[in-house]
Amino acid sequence: MSVASRRSFHGVSRGGFYGWLTRPRSAREISNEEVARKVRTSFLASDRQTIASEPDVVEKRYLHIPDRFVQSIQVDVEIARGWDVYAGIDNIFYQKTSIGENTLPVDPLGRFFYVGVKADLDFDGHGL
Repeated sequence: MSVASRRSFHGVSRGGFYGWLTRPRSAREISNEEVARKVRTSFLASDRQTIASEPDVVEKRYLHIPDRFVQSIQVDVEIARGWDVYAGIDNIFYQKTSIGENTLPVDPLGRFFYVGVKADLDFDGHGL
């Protein structure tokens, strides 16, 4: 079976995409659009208060994010020339995030402890 006869058998146009642009809409496409329209109409007519149905209505607790006073501390000690050890605590008093707050001023992680070592690998200007 040649390519041309296979195209005509399967209803594929030679132009491919451009042929598709000029083809009339299928019954399936028309049916899908009708169902989507009915679902959208039904949803918008429902009494559900959502962002989609009532974009200007917001629950009062989301209108104001309270102030936060976050304290952190870090200690750094040089133990030898070029070597430092550090430790710290972020959010010492464990301030919690408000609803709708992602990171600032309080990280959702809460209180965070950390310890580390810093090394100066410069070696008097002859760095690695």
